[in-house]
Amino acid sequence: MGMIYIAAIVLFIVLGLWTWNNLKEYDNIPIKIAYLVVGILGIIFITTIIFNISAKSIQYPNSEMIGEVRKVILLIFVPINGLLILPQYAKLFVNYQNDELEIDKITKRAIIIGIIFIIAIIIEISYFKNIQQGIIQIINNNK
Repeated sequence: MGMIYIAAIVLFIVLGLWTWNNLKEYDNIPIKIAYLVVGILGIIFITTIIFNISAKSIQYPNSEMIGEVRKVILLIFVPINGLLILPQYAKLFVNYQNDELEIDKITKRAIIIGIIFIIAIIIEISYFKNIQQGIIQIINNNK
């Protein structure tokens, strides 16, 4: 489990730095912080929903185990999902604020990013089922 925590910390750091870097041309630090916090909270919410959908078909030996599995999946997949969307939308936000792109180009790019994210979510639902079964086996072997 220690390696999972280290991987999660590294992924969150990469997510934060990449997103912050894409916001570097925007000078309002409180807005940057708000973007990161609200964005990560939104990704936590979405990833939790994905987990709950995928967990419906999994048989857990006990009710405490679902909490442990949820924690591991959220630790890894919140930053992964965040990397798919937050830095890209941050760049679009800066482009919009600085009038670097026309609004229709920004809208098209935002839609493309959103579609890619939706496809990733659909794939994750089935992937989460496999991951949950593997984590249950790991936890059972460590007890």
